[in-house]
Amino acid sequence: MSKGHIRLASGAEESEPTRPTYRVASYTVYPTGYERITDPKKSRWCLTVADAGDGWAIRRARVCLNYANQWEYEPPPSLRDAKFRRRCRYNEHAALLRARQLIDKLRVADLTFDEFVDEVLAEARAQALAHLEGRNESPWRWKPGERLKTLINRH
Repeated sequence: MSKGHIRLASGAEESEPTRPTYRVASYTVYPTGYERITDPKKSRWCLTVADAGDGWAIRRARVCLNYANQWEYEPPPSLRDAKFRRRCRYNEHAALLRARQLIDKLRVADLTFDEFVDEVLAEARAQALAHLEGRNESPWRWKPGERLKTLINRH
């Protein structure tokens, strides 16, 4: 009996069912402390390392990182020439390593992720303090003596 075949009770051989193979298509690289806040804008600091078909790309929005650490427009596959591939394509391991090295230094709107977190937390602290001091100007704030139905109809 040859390898990869199963002998049936009748003596006939049957090929083993092929096992599925899995391949990673992309990774998302998150900055340190990503889980500390829930602000939806935090995803701007994530990088995607993706199999682009002609190598691995480090992407952010609609641009990809080249070897000079510059973000450049990524043309459709049919318009990518050899020069572009040499500038912007990595092997899987190198792309992941480079993305991990870059992620905590990445600047979006001139802020690193840590600076963004500090701003979000400072704003949340200020809002909480204002609320505790009774300066909450939210239009949804219930006032004693006001019926809930009136509040709903008012907005």
